[in-house]
Order: sequence, then structure tokens, then C-alpha cells
Amino acid sequence: MENIIARLNVVLPIAANALEKRHAILLFILDFASIHPFGDANGRVMCRVCDLLLIKEKVCSPSIFAPSRKKAATGYTGRL
Repeated sequence: MENIIARLNVVLPIAANALEKRHAILLFILDFASIHPFGDANGRVMCRVCDLLLIKEKVCSPSIFAPSRKKAATGYTGRL
């Protein structure tokens, strides 16, 4: 695990553009998935890690990942 984090920390700062950053994040996520299979909610954790990396590197806007208020009010979270 330390190796894939170290590789990501080396590659991201030298990425020339958003496409290279997305590729680096994708490779990190694939490595992460191979170490931690999708049992026991690791898929959800991996999706959140991917979202946070994309937002941190300013590759995607945070609004892409935010649920709409209308959907949240009628879905599961609206019933809580």
C-alpha cells in the first residue's frame, strides 16, 4: 500500500495536464482495488477516495459529485 501511495505522490506533482492527473489517479485506484477487493464496502471507500483525489487535483468540479437536493429529498436520505 505504501508503494502505490508513494508512486501517486511522485507522479501527481509532475503531471503536465488534467489528462495525466486523471491517468495517475486511475492507476492508483486500480492498484488499490487489486489490493483491497470490493468486499466489505471497499468499493464505496474507493469511490470516495477517487472523488477526493479528483477534487483535490482540481481535475473535476466538486459539484459533479454532490447529490441534487431534489433527489436527496425524495430518496433514502429524505426519509431519515
